Amino acid sequence: MNRRHTVPFALATAIATALVVAACSFALLFWQFCADLDQHVRPAQVRSSRMVDAVFAELAAGSRFAQALYRANPDCAALNPRLAEWEFVHPFVSVLLVGDRDWQVQCSNYKTGTVWRMDPRPDNSFTVLYPKQPPAQPAQGLALLSHTSVGDGLTVKTSVPLAAVTLLLDNAENDLFEHQLLIDGVLADNGVAAAPTAPDEMVWAHSSPRYPYTIRTLLSADNRDELFISQSHHTLLALALLSLTTGGFAYVWLRRSLGIEEMLQRGLRHDAFEPYLQPIVDGRDGRPVGAELLMRWPAAPEHCRGPDVFIPPAEQSGQIVPMTCAIMAKLEVALMDRRLPSGFYLSVNVVPALLNAPAFHARCASLAARLAHDNARLVLEVTERQHASLGTLPPAFTELLDRYRITLAIDDFGTGRNNLSTLYDSERVSVLKIDRSFVDGHRPGDDNPLLDAVIMIGRRMGLALIGEGVADEGVRAYLLALGVHYHQGFLYGHPVPVPVFLGQLDTHVLSTDEAALPAFSPRFEHSIPIY
Repeated sequence: MNRRHTVPFALATAIATALVVAACSFALLFWQFCADLDQHVRPAQVRSSRMVDAVFAELAAGSRFAQALYRANPDCAALNPRLAEWEFVHPFVSVLLVGDRDWQVQCSNYKTGTVWRMDPRPDNSFTVLYPKQPPAQPAQGLALLSHTSVGDGLTVKTSVPLAAVTLLLDNAENDLFEHQLLIDGVLADNGVAAAPTAPDEMVWAHSSPRYPYTIRTLLSADNRDELFISQSHHTLLALALLSLTTGGFAYVWLRRSLGIEEMLQRGLRHDAFEPYLQPIVDGRDGRPVGAELLMRWPAAPEHCRGPDVFIPPAEQSGQIVPMTCAIMAKLEVALMDRRLPSGFYLSVNVVPALLNAPAFHARCASLAARLAHDNARLVLEVTERQHASLGTLPPAFTELLDRYRITLAIDDFGTGRNNLSTLYDSERVSVLKIDRSFVDGHRPGDDNPLLDAVIMIGRRMGLALIGEGVADEGVRAYLLALGVHYHQGFLYGHPVPVPVFLGQLDTHVLSTDEAALPAFSPRFEHSIPIY
């Protein structure tokens, strides 16, 4: 991706990331809000239902009381005060009427002389009488919830204003909800069938198990959103900040990642990558047996200079192939007029992308042919950051290994994606490099079962073992005590430019920042048996 496209791409990706985080967070928050709302409304409906049940029960009880009272004494002059007293004690009941078989009112809790008429109703029924209906009512203009009882030539009706019943409905602590009372399937407010609800409207319904009514609670989409915002505005603000922060991190990460890729491209164009060598020695006497080729980027900005920073993006983008070929070519040029000790070897790190790269095959062939002039060898170290199936190597790569007697090694065994099956898949592996994490901080006599297992596996398979990360005498002594004789680490030498390394070979000295190692004269018997 070229530089002018980097910022728009990073910005677009950051915005998309922020929107995805915001959408997912909002959806989760809204789902939780609806779940909490459901847990709040349903118990409120049950509480309301208990109170409405009490109204229905008092209406039925009033009918039974008036009927029994009239049977005992049909004298309305004496009966009316008793009915008025019962109404006073039971606040849910406002009207008690006793009529004959022709539905003519005989007694009531109202003043004598008032003439009422009752419409025929089924026995033991609950109905709603509306102001515009023909039956005369004690309180004109009010809808009444009534109970009718019929028997033995008597008709008894008890009523309560419907407004008093609907006031008992729990409004869930705010006025955004609409509450409906349905009696026998019709709305008690107007006597018509309940209209179907809108698709985006939230509806809760609770039917009484004892009486013919249903309490229905509705919340429109607009009121739902208003309630959601009012209850969640602090959380929504936090989610907005989270989304912006996530988008910002995505932008910074992409700018840095894409920026490194751009710098890698510029580094390739300007041939900025340099080969460095770090010695691999026999830990018993410090004599070198080989060296590992490492890539460095001296001209890079400070924050990109470390190999752990620029190597991973190079592998991901595929630029590791031309970068590796470039430092191998430089190494070969540096070796043009030099001789290496007999039996010496040079190792090169290999990632899966290199196994199928013809340019890398050509560089390996050229470097292996050059090393053969000094009786030296080329070893390819398969790194574990990415999985590489050594049992099914590309035919071109296999032919390269056979023709130039190139050996394979497993680098940092046990810490990456390769595993025991990698060893069993390929008989070409001859060297096993033990990662520093297995030996860091250990001293002679320490119990280290993982390292013991790695050493046992390597020996049983006839592999040469190299301990990595040897930085002090304690680790050196620890590896030697376990029979691991070949070491690599800062104790023996830091990675240095190829001319510096070759100069150290010429003067028989390999130095570190801490100490100088003994003078060295190369001997074939100190070589690692890699063939």
